Amino acid sequence: MTDTKRDLTCWCWAALWFLLLPCLGIPKAHATAPVSPTANAPTHAKISGDMPIDAVKWTGGFWQDRMQRLRNIHLPGVLDGSFMSVENGSTFLNLLRAAKLEKGGAQGSTWSDGDCYLVLDTVARLQAYQPDAYLKAALDRWLAIIARIQLEDGLVDSWTVLGEFDATHGKPWRWQIKKGGGDGFHGALHYNTGSLYAFASTLQRATGDGRALAVADKAVRGFMARNNTVAGPMQWAVPELYARTGDAGLLEALRRASAGQNSVFGPPVRQAEEIFGHNTQAAHTLLRETAYCGLTGDKDLLSALQRLASNQLTKKTFITGAVAPVHRGRRPEQVVGGKTYPGADYNEAVGPAYELPNDSAYCESCGQCLFAEWYYRLFRLTGEAAYMDAVERALYNTVPGCADLDRPHFFYCNPQEQLTGSQRSHANGPESKWEAHYTWRRQFTKQAACCPPKVMRALAMSVEMAYNVNREGLWVNLYGDNTTRVTLPAGGRLACQQASAYPWDGKVRLVLQQVESEKPFGVFLRIPGWVKGPVRIAVNGQTVAGVPSRSAYHPLQRNWKSGDVVELELPMPVCYMAAHPAVADARGKVAVMRGPMVYCIEGDDVPADIALEHIRVPGGAELKPAFTKELGGVMKLTGTLICSTNAPATGAKLIRDEATALYREARFAEGAQTLSQGDHRVSVSMVPYYARLNRKSDCFRIWLPVY
Repeated sequence: MTDTKRDLTCWCWAALWFLLLPCLGIPKAHATAPVSPTANAPTHAKISGDMPIDAVKWTGGFWQDRMQRLRNIHLPGVLDGSFMSVENGSTFLNLLRAAKLEKGGAQGSTWSDGDCYLVLDTVARLQAYQPDAYLKAALDRWLAIIARIQLEDGLVDSWTVLGEFDATHGKPWRWQIKKGGGDGFHGALHYNTGSLYAFASTLQRATGDGRALAVADKAVRGFMARNNTVAGPMQWAVPELYARTGDAGLLEALRRASAGQNSVFGPPVRQAEEIFGHNTQAAHTLLRETAYCGLTGDKDLLSALQRLASNQLTKKTFITGAVAPVHRGRRPEQVVGGKTYPGADYNEAVGPAYELPNDSAYCESCGQCLFAEWYYRLFRLTGEAAYMDAVERALYNTVPGCADLDRPHFFYCNPQEQLTGSQRSHANGPESKWEAHYTWRRQFTKQAACCPPKVMRALAMSVEMAYNVNREGLWVNLYGDNTTRVTLPAGGRLACQQASAYPWDGKVRLVLQQVESEKPFGVFLRIPGWVKGPVRIAVNGQTVAGVPSRSAYHPLQRNWKSGDVVELELPMPVCYMAAHPAVADARGKVAVMRGPMVYCIEGDDVPADIALEHIRVPGGAELKPAFTKELGGVMKLTGTLICSTNAPATGAKLIRDEATALYREARFAEGAQTLSQGDHRVSVSMVPYYARLNRKSDCFRIWLPVY
């Protein structure tokens, strides 16, 4: 569709819905719901205030490209494409039918409504980021429909309205229904109601439009009156509703949920030693507990959250930042505090320590996004850079890799390797014994379509994750070309412009264009944990004394003036990484990183007669960075490796390090070697992991055997 036709279509939709709004029960103008001040905000957090969604603009490079693809390819492809398709498991058609604007019954998943609300969450974020008629028309249209299907008791659920989600008509969905009757406030409604509130809250923050919040408030209160529980995605709703209203009953519900036994982990969260269980259920539980900790300052809970995060990041996370590799497994029996918690079957799950297989890794896209959000909330709670490092690794590797570059297609599973013998399905369907979630390529429609909304939402959240402010000053979390305008809590407005080719280059230039504060404040620069080598920081051309620590925020405290310039130089050599010896699939192998980027080798970048399984990395191998416009513009690594059909991968090829780190810089046992008979050198390229599988080849590999 041409830009002219698209604009005309947008204006036609806007005009149509403007005329229809009175018929659907919503006034034409923004009916902003009264919103109480956040007098009960999470003041126990290091950074308690949300970053305004419209405060940051990506002006070039990696993140501007991600946002443009999100707006022009991924969002319309989902909003007007896959989520309007009868083949999709989540669909806006259910909302249309519940509003009596289209004939037909409910279809797809009972949690379909929640997925639709998270699509609209991204619409709201993009409308704040760069408003346009298409986005506004979409919001007006679906806000009217959502309000129209709300029942008197607050329930907003298309399956219930359509008579499909009750004891009489809902036989296929009886497992979703509370025992003893057809209570609609159960099962998937945790997800649907929590997701509705997430969207409504985002819209209020993004545009000041409170229409959805009025509907969501009523829905959450109705849900809590029926269930009085904070399970699943209700964590998006209950803590914030308490912060806005001060309703003690909501805080009490959070306290009970925090103190009770956890069906996902086994023990209560505050006693658990490690994370287990279904990836999204675990992430939602952790997000809820982090929000509750921010509201109460519970030190025991904070200690537990930090313990769980440390265990996850040092024993259970792939080098790409991916999590939850278990398709089907069993949580082990645990003895905690003298009490035994029995084992339990789980699926799509975080499993035992060091269980990080490559080819069979499940790594559902939803989990990658929700864990990244959890790490960001932990950073906000504590101010610790290690959590923002984890966010960065996810945002530059696993999260963008869930989506095609040029099509609105998404992965459900994200294996860490695909070779010619991998068992995958080419499309949805039962033909693969590993089920249709394991696909060679990203899919347009899915029978379980929960992933596209969360992937888009996570990419859109890069805007508010780039910076934060608190009474200490400005926290610079993500690097790249951008501008930001904020109000410092201590008073005064601040406008900055950042110039950087990050993540392809480690040089960052931050210009404080407008400083209205007369008081000194800090500018906190994140020094990533991946940095190896000297870091240079300068203010107005003068190098700052001292050695900045890795995985920490370096404070620059002074009386800042308009025009001040901060420069940061992070060295970005190509690094070969080895894994802890307990990670079976990485023994005798190395992965390649440069800056925050993890690289992989694809079939497209080796000679046609060579299989990826035969590529080896010799000691002393040199891979050099070279920028290319291919794949949307990436820094490739090019060089010479070895093709060998018989050299085994063994741990003896690397010097074993006594350090217990999950990933560390590799040390080769030998330098350049004499080639064995039949082996030969071959010129190859490597591409960032996130850009994999956007060309002809179906095969890629991260961990390469050492020669």
